[in-house]
Amino acid sequence: MKKLFIFLVFFALTLLWFFKEIFLNYLFCFSDLTFYFYPYRFFMTESLRHGLLPFWNPYIHMGYPFLATLQPGVFYPLSVVYYCLPFDQAFNWFLILHYPLAAFFMYRLGREFRFSPIASFGAGLTFGFSGY
Repeated sequence: MKKLFIFLVFFALTLLWFFKEIFLNYLFCFSDLTFYFYPYRFFMTESLRHGLLPFWNPYIHMGYPFLATLQPGVFYPLSVVYYCLPFDQAFNWFLILHYPLAAFFMYRLGREFRFSPIASFGAGLTFGFSGY
């Protein structure tokens, strides 16, 4: 029960940290997210929604092996959010969900190393919210 509480605290802090992106529908759009990941994930999502496994991306150069590339993350477990939400919301939530997970699992690692709960919580905050 305590683990669930700690995760919910990290999740609540994430909701505060990304208030604009979650509640005001701002979109993460800067640097590599806009020019690299957004088109990759959009192609992945649209292909799978049309029942096609995206082996090949014909829109990059003269074609590019897509499924064999790690960056799109077609089989990554958190990619399921792309199939449950509209694309722009899914793009935000895909990024946002990594923050409380990173913080929580760093907290668990600290506890595994026998750090105090406060030190483990601090490690989780530092690691989880240190950036993408």
